[in-house]
Formats: sequence, structure tokens, C-alpha cells
Amino acid sequence: MFHLLAEALPFMESDEKKVLEIIKAQKCFFTSHLIKWVPDFLKAVTEHAETDFFKGVALLCQGCLKKTEEVLNNL
Repeated sequence: MFHLLAEALPFMESDEKKVLEIIKAQKCFFTSHLIKWVPDFLKAVTEHAETDFFKGVALLCQGCLKKTEEVLNNL
């Protein structure tokens, strides 16, 4: 996701079509890959982590994943 975002930055003010193409690629990657396994992985981390640090990181990632899904769905 970061890689695709970094690819879009140079085109933000000059090529809207290219930016939309990259956003479409992000949506595709998110829906065909990340959302299929990351929620289960993060749930397992929160359930089995032995420290609050890793539980917290997993919870933070869950929030980021949900917000990313929300943003992508509204584009």
C-alpha cells in the first residue's frame, strides 16, 4: 500500500488519471490480498501476544485496516 501511495505522489498535481489508476491498484491489492488474511492474523496476535506492546500494535493495525477499507470504499 505504501509503495503504491509513493508511486502516486509525483502525479498528484499533474496527472489525475495516473493517480486514479494507482488508487485502483491499491483497492485491488487491498481486496484481493490484505483483507483476506490480515484481520485473522491481527486477531490471533491480540489473543496470543504475551506483551501489551504487541497487543497494542495489533489493535492499532486493526484500526488502520478498517480506516483504509472505509477510505478506499468511499473513493
